[in-house]
Amino acid sequence: MVGAAGGSTSSSSSSSETTIEALQRQIAQLQKQLAQEQQQLQKAQNSKGQSQVDTATVAGLQAQMATTSSALATASSELATALLAEGSSTTGSLVSTSA
Repeated sequence: MVGAAGGSTSSSSSSSETTIEALQRQIAQLQKQLAQEQQQLQKAQNSKGQSQVDTATVAGLQAQMATTSSALATASSELATALLAEGSSTTGSLVSTSA
């Protein structure tokens, strides 16, 4: 975090945006990683060879994909939470409370 001497309002807003941007980058990276793992899994499933080695490779790749999927779900949840938190502080003026 560069420039921590800013005002509390801009610092908080900047911090939210930084968190959101970091989570978006993390999600994009995890999606890319998951796509690569899916390609590796397809290659392993399509390879002809020793069945025990292939089965172990496929199982390992499936476990790795499950871990990546879990990390992706966690990051997506954190992003949703961060967006809601940012929205609650910035969109209050957009909602009309007089009817």
